[in-house]
Amino acid sequence: MQQTTIDGVTTFWEQGPDPLTAALVFRVGARHESFRTVQVSHLVEHLVMGTLPKSHLDCNAQVDVDTTTFVATGKPHEVSDFLRRVCDALGDLPLGRLEREQGVLAAEDATSAHPALCWAAGIRFGLTGVGLLNASGAGVKRVTSEQVRSFAAEHFVRENAVLVLTGPPPGGLTLPLSSGPRPKEVAPRLTGIPTPGVMRVAPHPVLSAVLPRTQWASTVVRVLVDRLTDDVRHDRGLAYDINFDALRVDRDRTLFAVFTDGQEEHADAIVETLWGTLASLAVDGPTQAELDHHLAGFVAYAEDPRASVDWMQGVAHGHLHDEPHQDRAEAIASLSAVTVEDVRAWASWARDSAILGCLPAGRAGDRPLAGLPDLTEWVPHAPSPVREVERFGRKVVSLAPRDLSVSVGSDGVGLTVQGTTLAGRWEDVVAVARTEDVQLLHLANGTSLLLSARHHRNGGSLIQLVDHKVGHLAFDSTEEEMFADD
Repeated sequence: MQQTTIDGVTTFWEQGPDPLTAALVFRVGARHESFRTVQVSHLVEHLVMGTLPKSHLDCNAQVDVDTTTFVATGKPHEVSDFLRRVCDALGDLPLGRLEREQGVLAAEDATSAHPALCWAAGIRFGLTGVGLLNASGAGVKRVTSEQVRSFAAEHFVRENAVLVLTGPPPGGLTLPLSSGPRPKEVAPRLTGIPTPGVMRVAPHPVLSAVLPRTQWASTVVRVLVDRLTDDVRHDRGLAYDINFDALRVDRDRTLFAVFTDGQEEHADAIVETLWGTLASLAVDGPTQAELDHHLAGFVAYAEDPRASVDWMQGVAHGHLHDEPHQDRAEAIASLSAVTVEDVRAWASWARDSAILGCLPAGRAGDRPLAGLPDLTEWVPHAPSPVREVERFGRKVVSLAPRDLSVSVGSDGVGLTVQGTTLAGRWEDVVAVARTEDVQLLHLANGTSLLLSARHHRNGGSLIQLVDHKVGHLAFDSTEEEMFADD
């Protein structure tokens, strides 16, 4: 593999099958957004691709958790023209098309990862970083032109990009990107949910867990999926599709989710099988035959010329995250050295961090699913009590619960209703949806506080106090949307 620099952009290339393919990869994706700008990366990508003229060039773009990628395959001069046009558009976005592209994205309703993985990320990481995968945010139609412009200017810079090619760079290739520091990553913030456990709120059977970000720890997931396919699909016919998705949490951790389809009446049986299979791996590890099968599959992938683009995009991802990359021979050798004990230890890590998701229970009093604690009603631990400056009790004439009250202090805000208190520090508020007299404060841990001037004594003063603290995070909403999200 060759390395060079083009207009300040780190570039890797190796000779692959014709025609030439190029992928311009930026380290910016869903995790770099905020609650108020969910899908802004996708908006930038749509705006850029919308500037390209009609042609028969095979080109596309995609946004995932960590990256935004523009890719094209064709004649070298056509690929070169595509890359230049993409860079030009990133520097001068056609924001006059913003409303139309917002409508397209609303219709597309796409996610940056599989919904099961999005759910798992939200449960563990709330409304920051990778947790945003499970958030609809303020809504793509509320992302403003200025938010799009500033986001693109910060993230789509040459220092935050890598170009990979399946052949030598075409003569005259230019990448006219602006310059700027590589943005810092948003550190994930755990919600504190205890593990292992079960939540009966998932869209379908899913097992999510954390693995150390150690090379080949993913062997656990590969073996797990193979065993589940043999059992759940081939032996018992409970599901058709058994698959997985994974994301990089940070330098030390990877989050994965294994998920299946299947009829509702089989959901509990599938979840118990997911848990039992992982628990077995954590005790006994895989067989040597399973490791050999996994190695053979990787060797076939690494030696397939058609995998060149995918492999090189992996190199780009590693470079953008300052992670070392190996050539194919080195990778095969390191996977060959993985032992049964290695995988057993990684599976033990995954078992202890597992959260299983299932459909809601159909009958009360069910035994604990898979013998694990039911976390369905779990709520993140509230911070220390708010140092109260002012308390707003319930109006005498109100249909709200009698114990309704809000405490507002210099450090945060707390809401008590029906014997439960939820609270957050001001710095934990990530967004505020508001109407004239209602505010919904979204907290980093995924909880929310609904404040209504109609139900509190001196309710107008309550709204003003909150506005003074976090009004800069507010966006206009409707009560229908608020209560749908609450």
